[in-house]
Order: sequence, then structure tokens, then C-alpha cells
Amino acid sequence: MSEAKALYLSTEMDAETRTFTVGDSYKLISDAVEGWIECVHLPSLGVDLWCNEEGKLAGLPQNEIASYLFHKEFGQFDSIRGNVIFTGGADDEGETVGLTEDQIKTLTELFGEV
Repeated sequence: MSEAKALYLSTEMDAETRTFTVGDSYKLISDAVEGWIECVHLPSLGVDLWCNEEGKLAGLPQNEIASYLFHKEFGQFDSIRGNVIFTGGADDEGETVGLTEDQIKTLTELFGEV
């Protein structure tokens, strides 16, 4: 299996690139969001935003940047709570794939807008 990149974003707006093995992404994602995972596909960016499925129920703080990207994509009817991680979608077999360098650059630039 190949190595891939993901972009982690904390509620404190700290971002860092993390690596994972394609086909073995669940632990990376669940550790990043600190619990059950939920995927939100952001079609305009071609990336997946992974968040804590129970973030609101658990009273996690709002992730301002992730919520901004969600609102930009879908409107302001919800918010993203807790730490998140971004990946590059899925391949033909449904495996999570990594971000390209261009996607990392685009996301990082969008983080600066908030």
C-alpha cells in the first residue's frame, strides 16, 4: 500500500500534514477527531472533511474554519464541532486517498480567510 497525506485542523486553528497508508486510514481519522467519524464531502474542493459524529452532543467547541468551509459549500444551517481532518476523497474501491499538494495548498489558503 502507498503512503498518502491528510491535513489535520484543530479547533485552535492549528493545521498540520499527517501521513497514512491507503487502505488503513480509519485509525488516523478517528484519532484526529477523537471519536466516531463522520465524512462530509466538499464537492467544490474535491476533498472529504472528517469530523466527530457526536461533536455537538459531546459539547465539543466549534471548529471555526471547518464550519466556514461547510457554510461556503452548503449554506449556514449547521456547524462542525471538534478537530477535523481532510483527505482526498475515495478511490474506485472506496478506499480513502490522500490529498494532492495542490489540495493542501488550496485548503491552507482557505484557512487564512477565516
